[in-house]
Amino acid sequence: MSLLRTSRHLPTQLCRRAVVSPLGQTRSYNPFQNLVPDFMRKKKDITAVPASIQRPEQQTTISPVQPAQITTPTPGATTDVVAEDIFAQVEKLEEDLGLGQRRKRAKEHKYSTARFKVSPRKLNMLGRQIAGQPVNEAILQMEFSEKRASERIKSTLVLARNHAVDKGMDEKKLVVSEAWVSKGINIKRIDIKGRARHGIKEHQQARMHVLLKEGKTRDELLEQKQKKSLTRVRNMGAGVVREDRVIINAPTSGWRW
Repeated sequence: MSLLRTSRHLPTQLCRRAVVSPLGQTRSYNPFQNLVPDFMRKKKDITAVPASIQRPEQQTTISPVQPAQITTPTPGATTDVVAEDIFAQVEKLEEDLGLGQRRKRAKEHKYSTARFKVSPRKLNMLGRQIAGQPVNEAILQMEFSEKRASERIKSTLVLARNHAVDKGMDEKKLVVSEAWVSKGINIKRIDIKGRARHGIKEHQQARMHVLLKEGKTRDELLEQKQKKSLTRVRNMGAGVVREDRVIINAPTSGWRW
Protein backbone atom coordinates (compact mmCIF):
# COMPACT_ATOMS: atom_id res chain seq x y z
CA MET A 1 0.00 0.00 0.00
CA SER A 2 1.37 3.38 -1.01
CA LEU A 3 2.17 6.14 1.44
CA LEU A 4 -0.52 8.41 -0.03
CA ARG A 5 -3.17 5.76 0.34
CA THR A 6 -1.99 5.02 3.92
CA SER A 7 -2.28 8.67 4.89
CA ARG A 8 -5.84 8.79 3.60
CA HIS A 9 -7.00 5.75 5.57
CA LEU A 10 -5.22 6.47 8.87
CA PRO A 11 -7.26 8.20 11.58
CA THR A 12 -6.90 11.93 11.83
CA GLN A 13 -5.61 11.73 15.41
CA LEU A 14 -2.67 9.56 14.35
CA CYS A 15 -1.71 11.76 11.43
CA ARG A 16 -1.48 14.99 13.41
CA ARG A 17 1.56 16.04 15.43
CA ALA A 18 1.80 18.72 18.10
CA VAL A 19 4.44 21.42 17.78
CA VAL A 20 5.25 24.05 20.38
CA SER A 21 6.13 27.44 18.89
CA PRO A 22 8.76 29.78 20.45
CA LEU A 23 5.90 31.89 21.85
CA GLY A 24 4.56 28.96 23.82
CA GLN A 25 1.61 28.25 21.54
CA THR A 26 0.82 24.67 20.63
CA ARG A 27 -0.12 23.96 17.03
CA SER A 28 -0.98 20.73 15.27
CA TYR A 29 -0.03 19.82 11.73
CA ASN A 30 -0.37 16.83 9.44
CA PRO A 31 3.00 15.44 8.19
CA PHE A 32 1.27 13.81 5.20
CA GLN A 33 -0.38 17.03 4.04
CA ASN A 34 2.27 17.73 1.40
CA LEU A 35 1.66 14.32 -0.17
CA VAL A 36 -2.01 15.01 -0.84
CA PRO A 37 -2.72 16.45 -4.33
CA ASP A 38 -4.08 19.98 -4.61
CA PHE A 39 -7.48 18.92 -5.93
CA MET A 40 -8.05 16.69 -2.84
CA ARG A 41 -7.34 19.41 -0.31
CA LYS A 42 -10.15 21.41 1.23
CA LYS A 43 -10.32 24.91 -0.13
CA LYS A 44 -10.25 27.64 2.46
CA ASP A 45 -12.92 30.29 2.43
CA ILE A 46 -11.44 33.47 1.00
CA THR A 47 -13.20 36.44 2.51
CA ALA A 48 -12.69 40.05 1.51
CA VAL A 49 -10.55 42.10 3.86
CA PRO A 50 -12.51 45.04 5.32
CA ALA A 51 -11.40 48.47 4.23
CA SER A 52 -10.86 49.56 7.83
CA ILE A 53 -8.02 47.05 8.46
CA GLN A 54 -6.33 47.34 5.07
CA ARG A 55 -2.80 48.58 4.86
CA PRO A 56 -2.25 52.09 3.51
CA GLU A 57 -0.70 50.80 0.27
CA GLN A 58 -3.73 48.53 -0.34
CA GLN A 59 -6.28 51.36 -0.23
CA THR A 60 -5.45 52.63 -3.70
CA THR A 61 -8.47 52.71 -5.98
CA ILE A 62 -8.62 53.14 -9.77
CA SER A 63 -11.48 55.23 -11.04
CA PRO A 64 -13.10 53.70 -14.14
CA VAL A 65 -13.34 55.63 -17.39
CA GLN A 66 -16.77 57.11 -17.70
CA PRO A 67 -17.91 57.38 -21.36
CA ALA A 68 -20.22 60.07 -22.56
CA GLN A 69 -23.76 59.54 -21.39
CA ILE A 70 -26.54 59.40 -23.97
CA THR A 71 -29.55 61.29 -22.77
CA THR A 72 -33.07 60.36 -23.71
CA PRO A 73 -34.91 62.81 -25.98
CA THR A 74 -37.71 64.93 -24.65
CA PRO A 75 -41.27 63.87 -25.60
CA GLY A 76 -42.11 67.20 -27.23
CA ALA A 77 -39.13 67.29 -29.61
CA THR A 78 -39.58 66.69 -33.32
CA THR A 79 -38.20 63.64 -35.12
CA ASP A 80 -35.48 65.55 -37.02
CA VAL A 81 -34.20 67.28 -33.91
CA VAL A 82 -34.15 64.01 -31.98
CA ALA A 83 -32.23 62.24 -34.77
CA GLU A 84 -29.62 65.02 -34.97
CA ASP A 85 -29.22 64.99 -31.21
CA ILE A 86 -28.71 61.20 -31.11
CA PHE A 87 -26.18 61.26 -33.98
CA ALA A 88 -24.24 64.04 -32.28
CA GLN A 89 -24.10 62.09 -29.03
CA VAL A 90 -22.96 58.94 -30.85
CA GLU A 91 -20.17 60.84 -32.62
CA LYS A 92 -19.04 62.30 -29.31
CA LEU A 93 -19.03 58.84 -27.75
CA GLU A 94 -16.91 57.47 -30.62
CA GLU A 95 -14.41 60.30 -30.16
CA ASP A 96 -14.16 59.61 -26.42
CA LEU A 97 -13.55 55.90 -27.03
CA GLY A 98 -11.16 56.48 -29.92
CA LEU A 99 -13.42 54.85 -32.52
CA GLY A 100 -13.75 57.90 -34.72
CA GLN A 101 -10.41 57.37 -36.46
CA ARG A 102 -11.05 55.93 -39.89
CA ARG A 103 -8.73 53.47 -41.55
CA LYS A 104 -6.70 54.46 -44.57
CA ARG A 105 -8.40 53.87 -47.88
CA ALA A 106 -7.06 50.78 -49.63
CA LYS A 107 -5.54 51.18 -53.10
CA GLU A 108 -5.78 47.54 -54.16
CA HIS A 109 -7.18 44.21 -53.07
CA LYS A 110 -5.83 40.73 -53.82
CA TYR A 111 -7.97 37.60 -53.61
CA SER A 112 -7.27 33.98 -54.53
CA THR A 113 -9.22 30.80 -54.99
CA ALA A 114 -8.48 27.56 -53.25
CA ARG A 115 -6.74 24.76 -55.10
CA PHE A 116 -9.19 22.73 -57.13
CA LYS A 117 -9.01 20.05 -59.79
CA VAL A 118 -8.39 21.83 -63.10
CA SER A 119 -5.60 22.10 -65.62
CA PRO A 120 -3.45 25.23 -65.17
CA ARG A 121 -3.43 25.73 -68.94
CA LYS A 122 -7.24 25.73 -69.14
CA LEU A 123 -7.56 28.01 -66.11
CA ASN A 124 -5.06 30.45 -67.57
CA MET A 125 -7.36 30.93 -70.58
CA LEU A 126 -10.05 32.32 -68.24
CA GLY A 127 -7.45 34.50 -66.55
CA ARG A 128 -6.51 36.12 -69.87
CA GLN A 129 -10.21 36.66 -70.58
CA ILE A 130 -10.92 38.71 -67.45
CA ALA A 131 -7.58 40.54 -67.06
CA GLY A 132 -7.84 44.27 -67.68
CA GLN A 133 -11.64 44.39 -67.62
CA PRO A 134 -13.95 46.10 -65.12
CA VAL A 135 -14.93 43.70 -62.38
CA ASN A 136 -18.64 43.77 -63.26
CA GLU A 137 -17.81 43.05 -66.90
CA ALA A 138 -15.57 40.15 -65.83
CA ILE A 139 -18.36 38.71 -63.68
CA LEU A 140 -20.72 38.96 -66.65
CA GLN A 141 -18.23 37.15 -68.88
CA MET A 142 -17.88 34.30 -66.38
CA GLU A 143 -21.65 34.01 -65.95
CA PHE A 144 -22.18 33.17 -69.63
CA SER A 145 -18.98 31.21 -70.13
CA GLU A 146 -19.25 27.52 -70.99
CA LYS A 147 -16.06 26.55 -69.16
CA ARG A 148 -16.45 24.32 -66.12
CA ALA A 149 -14.23 26.53 -63.92
CA SER A 150 -16.16 29.70 -64.79
CA GLU A 151 -18.60 29.27 -61.86
CA ARG A 152 -15.77 29.18 -59.34
CA ILE A 153 -14.06 32.19 -60.92
CA LYS A 154 -17.34 34.09 -60.90
CA SER A 155 -17.86 33.52 -57.16
CA THR A 156 -14.24 34.53 -56.54
CA LEU A 157 -14.71 37.82 -58.39
CA VAL A 158 -17.93 38.58 -56.50
CA LEU A 159 -16.24 37.98 -53.13
CA ALA A 160 -13.21 40.04 -54.14
CA ARG A 161 -15.47 42.91 -55.22
CA ASN A 162 -17.40 42.86 -51.93
CA HIS A 163 -14.21 42.79 -49.87
CA ALA A 164 -12.76 45.68 -51.86
CA VAL A 165 -15.91 47.74 -51.28
CA ASP A 166 -15.65 47.02 -47.54
CA LYS A 167 -12.13 48.43 -47.65
CA GLY A 168 -13.50 51.72 -48.99
CA MET A 169 -12.83 51.29 -52.71
CA ASP A 170 -15.30 52.54 -55.32
CA GLU A 171 -17.26 49.68 -56.90
CA LYS A 172 -17.82 51.53 -60.18
CA LYS A 173 -14.08 52.03 -60.70
CA LEU A 174 -12.90 48.52 -59.76
CA VAL A 175 -10.86 46.87 -62.50
CA VAL A 176 -9.25 43.42 -62.64
CA SER A 177 -5.74 44.81 -62.93
CA GLU A 178 -4.01 41.41 -62.92
CA ALA A 179 -5.06 37.77 -63.07
CA TRP A 180 -2.56 34.93 -62.92
CA VAL A 181 -2.60 31.19 -62.26
CA SER A 182 -0.34 29.06 -60.05
CA LYS A 183 0.01 25.30 -60.03
CA GLY A 184 -1.06 23.11 -57.14
CA ILE A 185 -0.13 19.62 -55.96
CA ASN A 186 -0.57 16.81 -58.46
CA ILE A 187 -2.59 13.96 -56.96
CA LYS A 188 -1.38 10.53 -58.07
CA ARG A 189 -3.80 7.67 -58.56
CA ILE A 190 -3.53 4.12 -59.89
CA ASP A 191 -4.44 3.62 -63.54
CA ILE A 192 -5.73 0.05 -63.89
CA LYS A 193 -4.81 -1.62 -67.17
CA GLY A 194 -5.28 -5.02 -68.74
CA ARG A 195 -3.26 -8.23 -68.18
CA ALA A 196 -2.54 -7.45 -64.50
CA ARG A 197 -0.75 -4.22 -65.33
CA HIS A 198 -1.22 -0.75 -63.93
CA GLY A 199 0.08 2.75 -64.34
CA ILE A 200 0.06 6.06 -62.47
CA LYS A 201 -2.16 8.93 -63.52
CA GLU A 202 -1.87 12.44 -62.10
CA HIS A 203 -4.76 14.83 -61.43
CA GLN A 204 -3.61 18.42 -61.81
CA GLN A 205 -4.64 21.22 -59.48
CA ALA A 206 -4.42 24.97 -59.88
CA ARG A 207 -5.59 28.22 -58.32
CA MET A 208 -6.25 31.70 -59.66
CA HIS A 209 -5.23 35.02 -58.15
CA VAL A 210 -6.86 38.35 -59.02
CA LEU A 211 -5.75 41.87 -58.13
CA LEU A 212 -8.40 44.60 -58.07
CA LYS A 213 -7.50 48.26 -58.41
CA GLU A 214 -9.38 51.47 -58.97
CA GLY A 215 -9.25 52.49 -62.63
CA LYS A 216 -11.40 54.22 -65.19
CA THR A 217 -15.01 53.25 -65.66
CA ARG A 218 -16.37 51.84 -68.91
CA ASP A 219 -17.85 55.20 -69.93
CA GLU A 220 -14.55 56.96 -69.27
CA LEU A 221 -12.69 54.41 -71.38
CA LEU A 222 -15.13 54.86 -74.29
CA GLU A 223 -14.83 58.64 -74.03
CA GLN A 224 -11.05 58.38 -74.02
CA LYS A 225 -11.13 56.16 -77.10
CA GLN A 226 -13.45 58.60 -78.89
CA LYS A 227 -11.16 61.55 -78.17
CA LYS A 228 -8.15 59.60 -79.38
CA SER A 229 -9.88 58.74 -82.67
CA LEU A 230 -10.96 62.36 -83.18
CA THR A 231 -7.42 63.57 -82.60
CA ARG A 232 -6.08 61.18 -85.22
CA VAL A 233 -8.68 62.21 -87.79
CA ARG A 234 -8.05 65.92 -87.24
CA ASN A 235 -4.30 65.42 -87.53
CA MET A 236 -4.90 63.96 -90.99
CA GLY A 237 -6.30 67.33 -92.13
CA ALA A 238 -10.06 66.65 -91.98
CA GLY A 239 -12.08 69.86 -91.80
CA VAL A 240 -15.40 68.72 -90.26
CA VAL A 241 -15.77 65.54 -88.22
CA ARG A 242 -19.00 64.22 -86.75
CA GLU A 243 -18.60 63.62 -83.02
CA ASP A 244 -22.05 62.18 -82.31
CA ARG A 245 -21.18 58.65 -83.42
CA VAL A 246 -18.35 56.16 -83.27
CA ILE A 247 -15.58 56.85 -85.76
CA ILE A 248 -15.11 53.91 -88.11
CA ASN A 249 -11.84 53.19 -89.92
CA ALA A 250 -9.87 55.70 -87.93
CA PRO A 251 -6.36 56.21 -89.31
CA THR A 252 -3.68 54.07 -87.69
CA SER A 253 0.07 53.90 -87.89
CA GLY A 254 0.14 50.67 -89.95
CA TRP A 255 -1.71 48.59 -92.48
CA ARG A 256 -5.01 46.92 -91.56
CA TRP A 257 -4.75 43.66 -93.44
